[in-house]
Amino acid sequence: IKSSLKATCTSAAFMKSIDQLVEYTTRVVYVGSLFANHIVLKRVSADENVPIIDQDFEYALFSNLSGNGSKAPKFISQYFEEFKEACQVDKKTLKSLKSIGFATILSISAKQYETTI
Repeated sequence: IKSSLKATCTSAAFMKSIDQLVEYTTRVVYVGSLFANHIVLKRVSADENVPIIDQDFEYALFSNLSGNGSKAPKFISQYFEEFKEACQVDKKTLKSLKSIGFATILSISAKQYETTI
């Protein structure tokens, strides 16, 4: 069975929420994957241990991106500052990554990202 959201959902408010969730998740996962690559490359080039890429690591990474990474390992925050500079991440992009009430989706995204690796 193939159908579109517009054809099956009658609530405009619900559709808007789904659209916002998909847009936000896509942004966080895209930038998060670039940031994860940055961390791995930096640690390999510095001859340091590469962190285990598991749900905890990805959740800490995504949380840091969304501005909620106070409990993330220090190296993630330090590498994020380098990443922002190296990739010229502007304030508009950083603002678009800030948590907008979808924190639970970060855990789900982290688990799915870990599964695909």
